Amino acid sequence: MKKIALPIVLVLSLCVAVLSCNRDDGPTGPDPIYGYPNLNLLTPTPNTGPVGTVFTITGHGFSSVPSENIVRIGDAVAPVISALPYAIKATVPEGAVTGAISVTVDGITVTGNTFTVTEEELISVVLDKDQLTLYPYPNYGGTLEVTSDLEGNTVIWSSSDETVASVDQNGVVTPLKIGTALITAMVGNGSAQCVVNVVDGPVTDLQLDLTELGLYRGGSTSLSISTLEAEVEQTNDPVWSSSDETVATVDQDGNVVAITTGTATVTVTVDNATASCTVTVSPDVYVAGYITINGTRVAHLWKNEVPTALTDGTNLAVASSVFVDQENVHVAGYETVNAAPRARQWQNGNEIAITDESNLSLANSIFASGSDVYAAGYERVNGINVTKLWINGIATDLSNGSEDNFAQGVYVQGTDVYVTGYAAINGTYRVKLWTNGIASDITDGMNNAFANSIAVSDQNVYIVGYENANGIDVAKLWTNGTASNLSDGINNANASSAFEQNGNVYVSGYQEVNGVKVARLWINGITTNLTDGANNASANAVFVYGTDVYVVGYEVMNGITIAKIWINGVPVELSDGIENANALSIFVE
Repeated sequence: MKKIALPIVLVLSLCVAVLSCNRDDGPTGPDPIYGYPNLNLLTPTPNTGPVGTVFTITGHGFSSVPSENIVRIGDAVAPVISALPYAIKATVPEGAVTGAISVTVDGITVTGNTFTVTEEELISVVLDKDQLTLYPYPNYGGTLEVTSDLEGNTVIWSSSDETVASVDQNGVVTPLKIGTALITAMVGNGSAQCVVNVVDGPVTDLQLDLTELGLYRGGSTSLSISTLEAEVEQTNDPVWSSSDETVATVDQDGNVVAITTGTATVTVTVDNATASCTVTVSPDVYVAGYITINGTRVAHLWKNEVPTALTDGTNLAVASSVFVDQENVHVAGYETVNAAPRARQWQNGNEIAITDESNLSLANSIFASGSDVYAAGYERVNGINVTKLWINGIATDLSNGSEDNFAQGVYVQGTDVYVTGYAAINGTYRVKLWTNGIASDITDGMNNAFANSIAVSDQNVYIVGYENANGIDVAKLWTNGTASNLSDGINNANASSAFEQNGNVYVSGYQEVNGVKVARLWINGITTNLTDGANNASANAVFVYGTDVYVVGYEVMNGITIAKIWINGVPVELSDGIENANALSIFVE
């Protein structure tokens, strides 16, 4: 015997082509119903050869017990070598002549194609395996080896279903999909077959280290496979993908990068198994305020809860307002120099000069529109506080210096610039609005009233602050000059910030309850308490992004003022509780 073919990667898929015989065609037997024997139209394989030829019949409904299947060529009974429910291997018997193949199982007989019996000498062909189980991926192929007693002849390989398993003429079989195929090796008139079952696998368990992941826009992290169990020593390389690459991308090492807000599913696939992680990308959250370090307030900007100092701690400094315009982060505030505050403006952490340092001044609010940056505040000139609007660092006076005026908020819509604040007129403070530099009174001067912030939407101007009535500070919302009370008028309260979205007006502030300041959020005038009244607290600013409501402020705990952010009412501490800190402004992008 001589070996005449080398390694073969074999995957076999038995494709069942049904032969149905009608009453007029001669062959008898039932219709091809599963459970009854039925022959594949392509069988037998081979379909010609001398006595002793081993041939294979494929179909279904056979018995896996060889003796329970009766195979005939014409009238000659062919001994059954092996049997499966879908394949029978038999031998051409002595005395057989050319005739139709038939199979009888449980008394039911079906007849198929003709087997031609020849007189030539049968060439012996043997495969090293008659069954092989593989997984449906090319690198999980098997190897067959054929031997024959005919020297110098070429082996001809074939597959009964090349969509399940293919075989090249070197005997390499490639598994492709789940199923069964019959691989045949022919040498002259001799042949041998192997049944290849391509089954699901090989990975039995695949898990990632995280199933949920939260990132901020532009953030990144890595996912890794924590569990990989397989029935082979070496699997294919993992393949990573993202369901939405506009939200988050992933490379083939599992590195995830957040692109924009939203949700994406990152999936890793190893052969037949997958595992997923839901990635939620949140917007960037910027908060301005201060942290006390070594007894001195240091202006700070938090980005996604991580603080960065804007000043070096030499002088007392506070960041009062933040506004983000694409990649530029604008902050306004002040720094105390020579015992007097000086207005400050920072862009991307770099200080921009807006005053000559000769007078007391504060920048309380900042807004960017197009290429212009607007800061509102005041400067003390000749003992009088003058309302100031700095545009790209150049100051414009909004008041004439005859009475104290203070600018607390600025908002730009289109070409219109709105500034709000308050002024001392005849000994009483009135809420003021400057529209493109033209002043108007929002309150009548009957009571002291103070504005803290402004928001504009569709020409609706919202100003918030408080008015002292009968000795009680009442939180107020002025809409186009018309006042609404936000608090009960019994307890002191203050409204610090306003935000409008889709017709809904959000206002942050506080109201005293039993002598304790309770941080509050008003939505269309309806009150929500952010703190429980156990500690003094205040909500200093509000910002709405999508369906999420962000509020910043402070709460005094164990004698320490802690900067806080509430996201949909859930508090997060921005400072460590060791040093005093306060969050005064917020911007979400």
